[in-house]
Amino acid sequence: MKHFQTVTCHNCKTKDVLEVEVEDWKKWLTGHFFTQDVFPYLTAGERELLISGCCDSCWNAMFSEPEA
Repeated sequence: MKHFQTVTCHNCKTKDVLEVEVEDWKKWLTGHFFTQDVFPYLTAGERELLISGCCDSCWNAMFSEPEA
């Protein structure tokens, strides 16, 4: 069964809706599993949003290589 979870970026306040399996969501909420193991079907950016609360765009802006 699918679960739609809305997650807001703490930096830019953009809201993303992630589609995850209900059982995976419950498992992840226990805190006993790595995000990449529970949600291998999410993108790295979506998993980072769950972990840190930072969306992919903000993450890339903060940690991009400086231009020479």
